[in-house]
Amino acid sequence: MSDERAPIMTINVGGVLYQTLRATLARHRGSALAQLSDDEDGVFVDRDPYLFAYVLGWLRSGHLYIYPDATLLEALRVEAQHFGLPSLSEELERCATLLSIQQHTKKSTARGPPTSSARSSAVSYS
Repeated sequence: MSDERAPIMTINVGGVLYQTLRATLARHRGSALAQLSDDEDGVFVDRDPYLFAYVLGWLRSGHLYIYPDATLLEALRVEAQHFGLPSLSEELERCATLLSIQQHTKKSTARGPPTSSARSSAVSYS
């Protein structure tokens, strides 16, 4: 039935319907999502639909668009591993590392540099 399948596929992820091109799901060969692209329309995937929206967006564009949040990054990394998407998992790990560095830098800056006098503790934003 491979020649008769519609190019657009509807999948139910945790009760939320998503429509996408079969080619989008098949983009990363060997992944669980690539295997779904061979299935009939109306497949049910028992995963978090909120997180799946990010995974699908990444499959579509090749870019990850998220707000920097350590909990979300970790949850998405688990989803990437579940779906067999190591390149997404690696990108999420890089994001988590950058976020950690950024948060550490903000904490260090908020405390200010060690000073020997109150006068030298003023911070200038230019």
